[in-house]
Amino acid sequence: MTVVSVIAVIVVEVVLVLAFGSGKEPNWKLVGPLLVLLVPVAAALSYFFALSISKPLKKIVGDVAAMASGDYTRRSRVKSNDEVGVLARAVNELAESLEEAERSKEEVNRIEDDLSLAGEIQQMLLPSVIPTIPTLDIYPYYRPAGTLGGDYYDFIPVSPEQ
Repeated sequence: MTVVSVIAVIVVEVVLVLAFGSGKEPNWKLVGPLLVLLVPVAAALSYFFALSISKPLKKIVGDVAAMASGDYTRRSRVKSNDEVGVLARAVNELAESLEEAERSKEEVNRIEDDLSLAGEIQQMLLPSVIPTIPTLDIYPYYRPAGTLGGDYYDFIPVSPEQ
């Protein structure tokens, strides 16, 4: 049963109690004015109660929309001890997790950029000319271990005396 239904039932009960009073015969002269008086009050109470729920929810929706567009620093400022407050706190925890994940992703990207640069430098250090030795076929093959390794090869000419 919703709050609006509860308020409607209370209004009807109040009208019936006041109309019937303690006797068995209803006082129909009271029913009309009571309804005219209590129905707008019940409608106003329902409206303000609905606002008390929908307004914080709209704020939370705005916070989630900001996070969806990439603003992970956004936090919900809705303070409540009911389910709406639980939702706001959960949204804030989600924002913190997303912000941390974004920082981790940026760090991984920086490390990957550094490794890529180091790989390019390492590739430049490898010999570009393969020596020719008539009695020997030389075919170098370089495959780095993992992302970046300390692997290296070179051709070092030695004198006949060595």
